[in-house]
Amino acid sequence: MKIMDKELLLVDLCARLPYGVKVCSPDKTICSIWSVPTISVVTVINGSGQSSHPIKDIKPYLRPLSSMTKEEKESLRQEHLKDERLFADCIKKSQSGNNSLRGKVITHYAADWCNAHHFDFRNLIEKGLALEALEGMYNLNND
Repeated sequence: MKIMDKELLLVDLCARLPYGVKVCSPDKTICSIWSVPTISVVTVINGSGQSSHPIKDIKPYLRPLSSMTKEEKESLRQEHLKDERLFADCIKKSQSGNNSLRGKVITHYAADWCNAHHFDFRNLIEKGLALEALEGMYNLNND
């Protein structure tokens, strides 16, 4: 994987995750992403202040899908149902000549839910672009 691919994936990830995603900074401390002001720099914040680092030096901590609880699986299933309704609405409108939903991302609700709960549904951990979150790093009961 080229550095540019890595940078684009991390920028995309940062843009969609809520504040508070944990990252491993170059000095190996666990910090939170504060912002992504450019395509090449991430600002992280920890107890002693904030600092900026090149994206290539930052790895976010994400939860693997295998760590999902039964309650989270049910919650994600509900988000998938919203996506299915959006897809059905898109098909129905297209068949009647209305293309207003053309190009909509069909996994919109489920992807946003996974992002909000810090799940690695893009397999970034396996690609070496993210680290598996430590037990209890994220509050598992937030919705």
